Amino acid sequence: MRINQYDRLESFLQVAREQGVFDSRGSFTLDKHRAAGKLASFLLPPGGYWILKVVQAACLAQAVSMEVLDTSRTLVVTIDFETDSEHNLLIKSLLEPDFNFRWWSHLSQALRALGLGENRAWVATLESAERTTELAAAHGDLSSKMHEFGGLSGPGSRLTITTESTPQGPNCETNLLYSRALSSSVPLTVNRERIDHLKFAREANVESFPVGVHWVISPSRNGLVIPPGVRDTRTWNYVPAFTVNSRVNRMIAVHYNYWPAIKFREIRGSPVSSSLSLVRHGVIVKTFTLQFHHPVSVDLFLFADDDQVDLSGLRAQWSPTLVDKAEEEVSAFSGSLRDLARQMQDRRWKPEGQKVWTWCGIGAASLLLSPFLPPVVGIGAFSWYLQEARWNSRLRLRVGESLESFRRELPVVIRRS
Repeated sequence: MRINQYDRLESFLQVAREQGVFDSRGSFTLDKHRAAGKLASFLLPPGGYWILKVVQAACLAQAVSMEVLDTSRTLVVTIDFETDSEHNLLIKSLLEPDFNFRWWSHLSQALRALGLGENRAWVATLESAERTTELAAAHGDLSSKMHEFGGLSGPGSRLTITTESTPQGPNCETNLLYSRALSSSVPLTVNRERIDHLKFAREANVESFPVGVHWVISPSRNGLVIPPGVRDTRTWNYVPAFTVNSRVNRMIAVHYNYWPAIKFREIRGSPVSSSLSLVRHGVIVKTFTLQFHHPVSVDLFLFADDDQVDLSGLRAQWSPTLVDKAEEEVSAFSGSLRDLARQMQDRRWKPEGQKVWTWCGIGAASLLLSPFLPPVVGIGAFSWYLQEARWNSRLRLRVGESLESFRRELPVVIRRS
């Protein structure tokens, strides 16, 4: 956490607790705008949901990155933009509520809900190369300061939001991000961990093999932007090539779930449910669990249209028309499953780099201890490699068989539910 941001928040809270009105150059109150703030807090569910509006704002603005750091005392959100954001536009959007769903409107709705709805003080700093704007709010009062000096040395701008930790606990907002911001189109880091990778948490006692991610591009309804975190080779075994801000019609994340009955000998598939999720500007707004259990789990992501979401932009309605549309999307996924199965067979296994370096470190240490130990370590490393290779080959074979089995049963997945 940036210490100066925490100091700014503490200073502002100290002044707000004193008698009188926090005053500075460009100071104004939100008395006549409290109704808009209450409306924003009413639209957003309680319990940290404002953070999802910040994610939507970052995705709509096509920010460079977003980082969230949650501690026991404060929550710090940092968003980097490629261009110099409008300082005056940010202040204006906070004073004059606008629900046209442009990126600064999402940010305004988030901060209003945070300050007036959850009654938590916050400090926001917008920095660029030429100037710095500071905004602070507590108990409905908004104050601003604009400095004619830059806080950044390079191009672009940075928005930093610092607020008190939620009374529900330090993990309230982060839990929401882990469950509903996995489809963020902006690189999203939560407590130094990248989460924009489309990977849901599965059952605790089940091993999950990340098969791959697939998507479909066609001329109509290209509302989804591919999360950049899926590009990491440590996350998925197969990901098609894509460019930044590539828009698609649907995204599919596929896992094989199993229980290693006897390590390196037997693999038993563990049936789990699949899901269908609606995504609105990088945030999951509705998830429907498919009542179909199979070792292969499919997470299908579709874009939530304007007529499907409410004014908050975080909730969507599930209609029979959407179910019919989902049946078409799932049925069209059959060819993608066949492609994934072929990729599992064609791609050769490579040992994890961390384990390789571990063996290299053991070998180097043994060389220092005794000249007779390196051959023993080498034999152990070679035995480990063969064992891992056999296990991975058996696992990939089982994955291919399960994918083919799931493909045959796929057309009735949603119909059964």
